Amino acid sequence: MNTTKPTYQFRILVVEDQEKWYESMEESLQDILGSESARYHWDFAAHATEAKEKVATEHYHFISIDQNMSERPGEQVFSSAGKSLWEQFAKTQRFPFRIVYTAYEEPALGASAVRTGKAEYWTKSMTGRTDRERSIYSADGWAERIKEILDREYIGYALGQAGEFLPPGMARVARRMAGSCRVGDSPDFQIPPEKESGYLKDCLVLWESALHLAWAQAMALTQKQYADTGVVATNSETPTDREIDLGRLLPEIAKQGWLGAWGKTIGAGDPETFEGAGNRFLVLASHPLRQLRDRISDTFTFDSLQEEVQSSRDPLLALLDALAFWADNPLLSHVDPSEKEKGWWVAETLQGGEQPVEQMEFDASAPIEMVHIPENNVFILWQGPGKEPTLVNLSPFVTVETDENTRRPVLWIISHHRDGIWYRRSLRDGTVHPWKGIAEKERKSLEAAWG
Repeated sequence: MNTTKPTYQFRILVVEDQEKWYESMEESLQDILGSESARYHWDFAAHATEAKEKVATEHYHFISIDQNMSERPGEQVFSSAGKSLWEQFAKTQRFPFRIVYTAYEEPALGASAVRTGKAEYWTKSMTGRTDRERSIYSADGWAERIKEILDREYIGYALGQAGEFLPPGMARVARRMAGSCRVGDSPDFQIPPEKESGYLKDCLVLWESALHLAWAQAMALTQKQYADTGVVATNSETPTDREIDLGRLLPEIAKQGWLGAWGKTIGAGDPETFEGAGNRFLVLASHPLRQLRDRISDTFTFDSLQEEVQSSRDPLLALLDALAFWADNPLLSHVDPSEKEKGWWVAETLQGGEQPVEQMEFDASAPIEMVHIPENNVFILWQGPGKEPTLVNLSPFVTVETDENTRRPVLWIISHHRDGIWYRRSLRDGTVHPWKGIAEKERKSLEAAWG
C-alpha cells in the first residue's frame, strides 16, 4: 500500500503558439523547476481553445498568455485572441496569477491595464538577457520569476483576491490576512512577529468557515432534485464530524455526476470509482488545520508562533484552492426569471461585502419549481451531469438575511438541532444561534436530510 504523504503542488498553464518559444520555455521550466517535480507541474496550450479546455478541468495558480495566438489550430493569429483569453480568465479564474508574455512591445490589453495592475505585461527578451525593471524576461528569467511569485507572493495575492470575491464574512477575514502578508506595497509571505497570532487565528476562522460552507453545499447537492444520494447528516457540527460527512457525501455526489467544477479545486477523486473525492481539501487543508487548532489551544506559546506560521503555509494554499471555487462561482440571492428572455435569470452576487451589489444575468435550467422564491434563499450556478448550467438552491442549508444596522447581507449555515430547535452558524462571526422564524417547509426539508 502506498503510504506516501500527499504534498501540495503548484500548477502552471503556459499558452504559447510558437514552437521555438515553446521549446525554450519548456527547457527553462525543466531547468528551474524540474528538480521539484512534485511541487510544480506545468501544462502547455497552443491556442486559446485548448487553454479554455484545460482550465475547465484543472485549477491553475499561474497562467502565462502569449499576446498573439489563434483561437483554434490552423486559424489566423491575432493579438485580440490573447486579449480575449486574458479578459475571460480575469472574470472566471480569479485566483491564478495571470500575465501576458509576448515579443511585441505594445500590449494588446492597453497600457492603462498594465499601469493599474489589472494586467502584468512581460516582454520576451530577444537578447537572452533579463531586465526586471523594464519587465523584459528571457525564458530562464521568466521561469525564475514564476517560481519566485509562487513561492513568495502567491499567498498574499490570492488572499487579496479572496478579500474581494469570497462570500461576505469570509472575505473580511481574507482581507485581514492579506494585510499581514505584505512587505511594503507588495504581497509577500513574511508575517511580522506582532501579526503572527492574529494571522493564525484568522487562518483557522477562514478554514472553519470553508469547512461548514462546503458541508452545507454538499448537503444541498445530495437532495433528491439533484444527486439524490440518500446520505443523511450527522447531528453534530464539530470539524471532525463535518470532515467525516464530507468524506461520505462527496464520492456519492461525484458518482451521480454532480461534483462539477467543484472537483478541480477540492479533488475529483479516482475517475472510475470516485474514491477520494474532496481529499485535496480534506487531507491537504482541513486535517492539518484542525490539528494546528488543537496544538495552538493546547500548547500556545509565542515562541512557537513563527514555526506554526510556516507549517500552515501548504494547508493554507490547499484551502485557497478550495476557496477559489466560490470566487469563480459566487453565491446568489434575489434570483428571478429574466423579463427579457425565457430560460434566463437575473440574480445578485454575494461577494466581498464592501463593494456595491453586482447583478448577473445567465442562462440555466432549474430542476425545482422557481415561483415565489423566499428572499432568504441562496443559490449557486452549477454544472449538472450533462455539463449544462443548472441553478442549485442551497437553502435551507445556506440562507441569507440583511443586517438591520449595516444593511449588508449575512450568510447563515445550518448547524444542528436539539430539543426540537434548529440552530444556525453565522458566516460573519462564527456564532451559533437558534433559527427563529424557520418556515415549516424549511423544517421538513432539514428533518428529511437528518433522517
